[in-house]
Amino acid sequence: MTVSLIVKRLLLLGLSLLLPLVLIEGVLRLLQPAPIPKLAPQLKYVRVPRDPGAGRLAGYWYLEPRQNSFNLSTPVATNSLGLRNAEVGPKTTGRRRIVALGDSHTFGYAVPEPETWPRQLEDVLRADRSSQDAEVINAGFEALAIEQEVQLLKDRLLPLEPDVVILAYYWNDMPMLVEPFSAWPAGEAVVPPSMRPAAPPAPAAAASQSGNAPSTGIVEWLRGAAKSSYLLYFVLQRVPFLQMAAFPALETKWKEAALKGQTPPAIEASWRFVRGQLLEFKDLSLQAGFEPWVLVIPLFEQMTTDGYGTAGYQAQVVRICQELGIGVVEPLEAIKRLKPTYPEFFVPFDGHPNGRIYEVVASETARALKRVRD
Repeated sequence: MTVSLIVKRLLLLGLSLLLPLVLIEGVLRLLQPAPIPKLAPQLKYVRVPRDPGAGRLAGYWYLEPRQNSFNLSTPVATNSLGLRNAEVGPKTTGRRRIVALGDSHTFGYAVPEPETWPRQLEDVLRADRSSQDAEVINAGFEALAIEQEVQLLKDRLLPLEPDVVILAYYWNDMPMLVEPFSAWPAGEAVVPPSMRPAAPPAPAAAASQSGNAPSTGIVEWLRGAAKSSYLLYFVLQRVPFLQMAAFPALETKWKEAALKGQTPPAIEASWRFVRGQLLEFKDLSLQAGFEPWVLVIPLFEQMTTDGYGTAGYQAQVVRICQELGIGVVEPLEAIKRLKPTYPEFFVPFDGHPNGRIYEVVASETARALKRVRD
């Protein structure tokens, strides 16, 4: 067999493999929604720096007040407090005031305001004539971690005199500062970046001098391909193992360990930090007189597959809340009864839930609140 014949056969084999993939890509582009575009202006934030002298141990941010902007292409209006909420007036006698505290899942990333779980919770509570009249204030902001949410509550939300505060906990609220399976000195505390003193910037290192440069380039290429290819994104979202392999970042390793309920020393130290923040949340509730609740937001992989049935990360949060006497809402099983699939139940090319899943979150939260009152 000549070299030219071998080349021709390889080309034919490549085309025979490529053409079906191109066809599937085209079909998916016809049948599935496109990535959501960004419209101008995008949301603006006010940053509050860490200031131990003023008792502010963690820096955080909130939305710039009185703005009409977009989150991707979803309109967002903020009130005078910088919340994605109507104006908050004085408390009404007989009305139960609930503050929803959390990150993008509470804020409602790329979701219209009526479809966020805090607003749907308010609708459910008001529709139930047997429950006390309620108002729910959305105090969620993208990318906040638990220590920032607790600090935000102390600084800006306690003056609202809430009767209930629901802290929505997501798995990446855990500080992830080292390899999850690395050694960890006994008793050493975890201090996330938001609570550490500012340090001078480290000298810039050329990417070519890093031993990880080639793999970093491959990872970035895979991420770019996943974001632009409907087929690759379709496959990655349905096969968690491939998703883990495609994105071998530090956070991905923590995610897998959290999903499986693994607790090596580094993760145990991180959970101790989380417990400390929830203990502070409980102490604040005793001082200010509100009911403390934690809502455990499940991961995309848990909602769409049965590969993580142990729900290890939820079990850790539930255990801590039970030890501290904090009410807990764990909606994973109720969500799974929907049999959610991508993209019908999620933000296209993203993975955040849409209003259909948040409706279940709201219903389960309302049921838990009502069960305690009854």
